[in-house]
Amino acid sequence: MRKILGNFKEKTGFIKKGYSIKSTSWRKNFGSRRHMLSGSRMGTAIPASFTLVQVRKRKQSITSIKNQVGQEFNSLSKIGEVAVDFFSDLYTAVQTDNNNILDFIPSLITQEDNNTLIKLPDMEEVKQAVWDLNHNSAPGPDGFHGKFFKKCWSIVGKDVLMAVQEFFMGLPIPKGMASALLVLIPKSDCPSTFSDFRPICLSNFINKVCTKVLVTRLKPILPKIISPEQVGFMANRDSADQVLLAQEMVHCLDKKIRGSNLIVKLDMAKAFDRVSWQFLSDILLKFGFSSHLVMIILNNLRATYLSVLINGSPHGFFKPNRGVKQGDPLSPFLFIIASEAFSRGLKWLMENNKIKSYYMGNEGRAISHLGYADDLLIFLNGDSRSLLRFKEFLNNYQEASGQAINFSKSSFICGKTSPARQNKIKDLLGMRLTSLPIKYLGVNLHKGINRFEYCSNIIKQFERKLSPWRQKNLSQGGRLILIKYVLNSIPLHVLAVDTLPKKVIKVLNSKMASFFWGSSNEKNKYHWIKWSKLCFPTMEGGLGIRSLTDLEKAFTLKLWWKWKTGDSLWVQIMRTKYERNGNMIPKITDSAIWRRICSANDQGIELCSMDPSGRLLWNEEDDGQFSFKSAFEEVRELAFNASNYEQIWSSKLELKIKLLQWKITKSILPTPDNLNRFQIVLNPSRCPMCKRHSDSMKHLFYQCEIAKGVWQYFMSIFRIYQPIGMDYSLSHYWKTGVCKTNLDDIIKQNIPGIICWVIWRTYADQIWGNGGYIPSIDNMIIQVKLYSQNWVTSLSTSKIRFLGNISREEGLIPLNYKLQGYRPQVITWHKPTLNWKLNVDASYLAGMANGGAVLRNQKGELEVAISFPITARSPLEAEIHALIFAMNWAVEAGYSRFQVETDSSLALSYFEGREGSRWATAIQESLHMCFRKELRMGYIKREGNWAAHHLAQNRTNTLIIMSNVGQLPIMAKRAFWMDFFGIPSLRL
Repeated sequence: MRKILGNFKEKTGFIKKGYSIKSTSWRKNFGSRRHMLSGSRMGTAIPASFTLVQVRKRKQSITSIKNQVGQEFNSLSKIGEVAVDFFSDLYTAVQTDNNNILDFIPSLITQEDNNTLIKLPDMEEVKQAVWDLNHNSAPGPDGFHGKFFKKCWSIVGKDVLMAVQEFFMGLPIPKGMASALLVLIPKSDCPSTFSDFRPICLSNFINKVCTKVLVTRLKPILPKIISPEQVGFMANRDSADQVLLAQEMVHCLDKKIRGSNLIVKLDMAKAFDRVSWQFLSDILLKFGFSSHLVMIILNNLRATYLSVLINGSPHGFFKPNRGVKQGDPLSPFLFIIASEAFSRGLKWLMENNKIKSYYMGNEGRAISHLGYADDLLIFLNGDSRSLLRFKEFLNNYQEASGQAINFSKSSFICGKTSPARQNKIKDLLGMRLTSLPIKYLGVNLHKGINRFEYCSNIIKQFERKLSPWRQKNLSQGGRLILIKYVLNSIPLHVLAVDTLPKKVIKVLNSKMASFFWGSSNEKNKYHWIKWSKLCFPTMEGGLGIRSLTDLEKAFTLKLWWKWKTGDSLWVQIMRTKYERNGNMIPKITDSAIWRRICSANDQGIELCSMDPSGRLLWNEEDDGQFSFKSAFEEVRELAFNASNYEQIWSSKLELKIKLLQWKITKSILPTPDNLNRFQIVLNPSRCPMCKRHSDSMKHLFYQCEIAKGVWQYFMSIFRIYQPIGMDYSLSHYWKTGVCKTNLDDIIKQNIPGIICWVIWRTYADQIWGNGGYIPSIDNMIIQVKLYSQNWVTSLSTSKIRFLGNISREEGLIPLNYKLQGYRPQVITWHKPTLNWKLNVDASYLAGMANGGAVLRNQKGELEVAISFPITARSPLEAEIHALIFAMNWAVEAGYSRFQVETDSSLALSYFEGREGSRWATAIQESLHMCFRKELRMGYIKREGNWAAHHLAQNRTNTLIIMSNVGQLPIMAKRAFWMDFFGIPSLRL
């Protein structure tokens, strides 16, 4: 492996892909966060990205630290020494004793599983691992991140394959490959000791490729060995289910039972960093993993050398002998495997009545614990003997695994019992007594409905985000993006498992509205439109902010769907407890979660149907599977859909211009006429541009002589003829006949927004005395052209095929503007190899669907063509129904040995065996009819299916049969003759 790494390093010297030391340093310091703020300038006061990095770097730098005895150090060298001492001590193993803790672990891994895990990987598997890893993650000590490996795969691929294969052979791993940097992530705002940091390993990418291959093989096997109570890092297990189940257990806390119910919240100190390698090895062997696999895993751990990164500088170079490397793809899975000793041991003790179980009532089914990695909730009875055995089990587990339970931070809550009994439990467990609500996985667990005082943490989270944002001069577009993608997502994890009180929603909406409209001198600015109207989709006049009330309703439907179709531990417990002969009428004593599910039952039934096998199908999705997006669309409040909004939000302009056009349509710009609604009466004023007429929004954009002259100039060059005085900016003439690949048409569609922006900026400059140019038609035309040139250079040219003449002649694009080279695809319809070819297509517009089909013989001559109506709720459903109708019609008409072609590859996939759709029965019946007719189905691009496409565009309420070419619609006739003479079409 050392030779391979040497060859690898030699080759990297010849690679010139634009990588430099600076880019690597930048990635380390800046991290791998992606900005979702593209398309909107956050505000002119925010400095460049590099300054933001410097600010973040200063915040995360360690200027002083205390060692374990409380002595404070300020110099970088001393801080580095303290760090190395602390973490080398943390990763030093202590003597462990299994204490028979592994007696509960069964052998579950088969020889076939082991063979799959340890076989040598091939090139395809290694390449897939490279591509699956995040290439933007920070690199390890060698400085090579994932993007380097992807870009240079043709050069380094064979060496990477050899390195991974030697890893799986169990050969020693070189120091340089296995070494890693420890990056310290603060767990609090003001960390004072290194215990207040979370250490994350920056491993070399080549090392992560090796473990990623192993993880990919291990994942399908894990469900066999990981208990259902553990959901951390497990595919198809949802952390929301864990919270829901914990909430259901809390609901039963006060059930009357001798000893009382008890919930223990365990705090594991540095759980990932304390895992004993010997214990890990023993439990892997106990589960049946081969000794060769265990050797591979231990080789990877034992070869590790760590350096602590302090303020960008590495300190120390020490060898750990316990813990799993946080940051390595394999580490979370090793941790949950090691944790199975706890899960299975505790379950065995309760199942064998060594520890009394938590009481859920006569209908309930008790569980022992819930885990998400190292977040543990234990449910048991408060009987003294049970508590003593539980404490003994915890001590044995600590001694065996190397884990350390922080009893001072661990806590418990108990059902209704006397203070004396509570004190006795406190003494037996050595933990503090707490009360509801308690936080688990970021959600407050409580009895009954959620209350305002339980939600203070959500309101505080809003304030923590808003406080620094208010101090920055953010544009309104920037504030809108922060609301949609940051603030609005804060309560989502709570809404997924609980409801929010109306008062909380009102407070959160108020904070978001005040932030959106802005403030001045600590006073909120006027709110021009109600918040509820801003929460409509952009195409319905809103700003696309999702209403929290509607989100709550959609999550309720999701819970109902989970209960109906899921098989998680939470679903099983709920069905055991609440299924009452199909009756979903909740009792007053039932939990709030069950009552919430029942409230959605009627609506859920309306939105679903059953397939012949009895499987529940979600009607709003083509594949029959539930989607949150479609559920949200069903429950949200609807608004009037105006077509001009589509023109605003589908443009390629900056968000600030889209917002300006939206404000024009809503009449909410701060012009004198609009300010009157707030009882702000200004002295009569003249238009600051033409200086002739009174100032108003309508006059400013459409009636002012200067603005009108600008509009008429651009309308004339784009040959748009429209009566004077109309709303020029949103006229449908600007988008009539637009080709998406022609730059002239792209500019034509977007130029109204640019004109509005230039008019508004000129108006604002005149009002506030910012100077600039003198308003005139010629000056403003120049400004529009300059803005257009800058905007065009920011456009992606990948989909632009033609420049056109208007843009260049009129100076709307830079003189040196060029397009990328592009070669169009040539698509040709081919005559059938069987007796007949049936081309089918469908159209779907505004809820109406039609189909078209053309049947031709081996010479390409027309046999028959049909147009027909379809009942469909989506374009895909229209395509599928068109295929079914046309195939059935052809068979009933007596045709056999025919090919069927469609331009919908997705529709075709359902006919070729794709599972999970509500049309499965109809498709099978149609295929059964064609079974003996020698049918072949295939895909063709739209350009080869023009004849059927144009027939589908023919709106009809009845079946129309055309037996000769003269009867075809004009566009279908042209397409037919092109196909007949073999004239190809071009895909641009």
